Amino acid sequence: MIESGGTAPYAPTGAVTGVIHAYRDRPIPTPINTDVIERIGVPASIAPRTLQALKLLDLLDADGTPTPAMEDLRKVGADEFPSRLADVVRAAYADVFTYRDPTTDDPSKIEDAFRSYDPVGMRPRMVTLFLGLCQEAGIIEEKPGRAAKATNGQKPAARERRPRITAPKPQPRVDPPTPKPAGAVPGADHLVIRGLLQTLPPVGTVFSDASRKEWADAVLAAFNLIYVRAPKDSEPRVTITPSSEEGSNH
Repeated sequence: MIESGGTAPYAPTGAVTGVIHAYRDRPIPTPINTDVIERIGVPASIAPRTLQALKLLDLLDADGTPTPAMEDLRKVGADEFPSRLADVVRAAYADVFTYRDPTTDDPSKIEDAFRSYDPVGMRPRMVTLFLGLCQEAGIIEEKPGRAAKATNGQKPAARERRPRITAPKPQPRVDPPTPKPAGAVPGADHLVIRGLLQTLPPVGTVFSDASRKEWADAVLAAFNLIYVRAPKDSEPRVTITPSSEEGSNH
């Protein structure tokens, strides 16, 4: 359980739920460590915090072995999964739920509930993960945006949005790849790609190199999950790297 005065998880929601769904859908070697998480499709840069989040949510023990709660999530059907995940979220964040209700409270109040957790600099990401898990579990219908705080009556500048990975259920690998059926969803319309595009900050605002790299890693992770590679992995890999100095505007 996440205790007040201690550490709260702050990994991307999609990375955490991606590991959970991977464990539900196919044999995953245990104990689960950062190497296993990377092989599932989570970028190396966020694998350690993803592992930490799974432990703080009481889904993995200290050694990385799945807990009874994680096993329960693996065994339940799709209809029961949201309610079982809701039980996990409410148990892990029991202290937050004692004082806040994400279904009715303003996001700024939710953020206040995380002021007693470490690391302080990761508080926005803690809130993002909490609300993302609440949405995944059906506790809230839609993830609300963070409330803007006014200063001297002026509208504050838009805050940098944090990239979010939405990991779908893994697709079967076909070697050689078979033609897509007529009417298949175009890549640009896939929910994963659309979700990643929605995490981009407004044009003309600050998009730091660190956030650009994390977003690019998320894109590559999504590609690896929704596209099938050519035989022998012969197709060239797509790489995306930051193109500006920290703090420049584009």
